[in-house]
Amino acid sequence: MASSARHANQGAALPAPAFVLVTKDVALPERGAGTFHVVHSPPSRAIKSHLLLFHGAGLTVQSFAAMVQALPSTIGVWAFDCRGHGRTTVEPAEDWTLDTLVKDANALLDHFAWRQPAAPPCFLVGHSMGGCVAIRAAWKDVKGLVVIDAVEGVALSSLDAGAHFVETRPAEFASVDDAVAWSLTYGPLRGAYSAKLSVPDQVVHNGHAFVWRTDLKRTIPFWPEWFTGASNAFIEAPCAKLLILAGVEKLDTPLSAAHMMGKYQLVVMPSVAAGHFVHEDAPGLTVGAIAHFVNRQLGAPKGGMTAEQVIALQKQMTQR
Repeated sequence: MASSARHANQGAALPAPAFVLVTKDVALPERGAGTFHVVHSPPSRAIKSHLLLFHGAGLTVQSFAAMVQALPSTIGVWAFDCRGHGRTTVEPAEDWTLDTLVKDANALLDHFAWRQPAAPPCFLVGHSMGGCVAIRAAWKDVKGLVVIDAVEGVALSSLDAGAHFVETRPAEFASVDDAVAWSLTYGPLRGAYSAKLSVPDQVVHNGHAFVWRTDLKRTIPFWPEWFTGASNAFIEAPCAKLLILAGVEKLDTPLSAAHMMGKYQLVVMPSVAAGHFVHEDAPGLTVGAIAHFVNRQLGAPKGGMTAEQVIALQKQMTQR
């Protein structure tokens, strides 16, 4: 049943990517030659806070596209392709050490003055690798930190399985539609609507076939560094914190203990609704959790979507 539902959506036309509202290619010479590809909401007086989005390994800003489409108008977004990903051209492209990725993030935070007192409150949102970066970039001038499915214990215990999956995935595809179909049928994604927004941005035609923009195999040596110490760094981040997981079994010992002590907010998605790519598989539910968290920190607990609106939005997304 699940397989046939996936295939039923794969032939649909690619939706217009509403997420890319404003784009900038930003040069930061101190971070290397080339530019960072940045996308953001246009300026608006309605915006009361900003989410700064950090994507996972092998992905691009478009990984957040479906989620961003569901955000209320009071929440603006900024996101960038990290080095060696998407349309960012900064060199060296494959310097994915944690220190380099965090310095890149902080340089962009400072460049756009996102953390200045006059700016709308800033919330960092990171998925997987991006969560590990956001955790280390979080400090007193950040209003809140949201980490999506980045847990040290689970990640480190799954390194071999993850590496095997990456090493055996197809290197090329005859078309973009084939890449989307593989991601839904054999790959990590469950949401057809989000896949049609995110996967096309992950591949590029090399004159022969469509290949991945980022060779995930080359990121494998960096995985242990990204996740080692991530749980304690998250717990100690000097701001309000929200952890969104695809299953409660993913909590490791430090995070379990810290949650029992009330050191962060935890939202666990139903395993039938989402896998590791929580924000792509369940964009409506993810937005509901984030909007509620943001409004709590801004002293507006009645803002955002109701539970009924979140459920209705999730059904709408899965039917597209």
